[in-house]
Amino acid sequence: MKIGVIGSGNMGSAIVDGLLKEGYDVIASDIVEEKLSVLKCKTTRDNLDILKSVDTVILAVKPQVIKGVLEEIKEEVKSHLIISIAGGIKIEAIEEILGNKRVIRVMPNTPSLIGKGISAIAKGKYASDSDMDKANEIFSAIGDVVTVDESLMDSITALSGSGPAYVFLFIDALISVGVRMGLSRDVSEKLVLSTISGSIALLKETGKHPLVLRDMVTSPGGTTVAAIEVMEKKNFSGIIWEAILSAEKRAKELGK
Repeated sequence: MKIGVIGSGNMGSAIVDGLLKEGYDVIASDIVEEKLSVLKCKTTRDNLDILKSVDTVILAVKPQVIKGVLEEIKEEVKSHLIISIAGGIKIEAIEEILGNKRVIRVMPNTPSLIGKGISAIAKGKYASDSDMDKANEIFSAIGDVVTVDESLMDSITALSGSGPAYVFLFIDALISVGVRMGLSRDVSEKLVLSTISGSIALLKETGKHPLVLRDMVTSPGGTTVAAIEVMEKKNFSGIIWEAILSAEKRAKELGK
């Protein structure tokens, strides 16, 4: 199976690298020559070249430019499977431009850059189960895959697509306060990253609810309680909810 990737930014290049490692034949395009020069596959600056040589096209472009790309390629889209990773752009909007074509929408996230991402995939009304199997296989090359109804995609964009940014923000805050308390940055970073990765491993291995595991660390009158009381007073969970719901709202706006 030969796959074309239109757009070779961070996510597009991650998809290309993952597919190459799995032995796929890939051709990629981008308007910026420097982005193409680092890829280890056939490349072109002409998006129409992609359509002429593949049967599956991944649109790895920003939502703000995808309509222009679709207008550019629509006359060349024949029996191709079109897979879009543009956040907030509904399958229906793509079908309106391309016609009754096979379209699948995917929301990956940036850990895909190292093959540790997760991608949610949703089926368009003209796509087949076989097309979904193909999309699942493709995105399994860069991490885990879940299948969802498209109506949930804006929520997934807010929770998982944007999720790594929230995690990195939290990690940076922990590292910075460690430095403020007198630790070297290297030591603080090692402590924080090991704490985060170990906590995730514990959660996965035990299968226990996160709050149950939190309570295991929380002794009455102890240091953890002191920290959690401050977080609760500042409405830590409420801030997380508000932020993610704001991201979901923005995803919906992008789709209009």
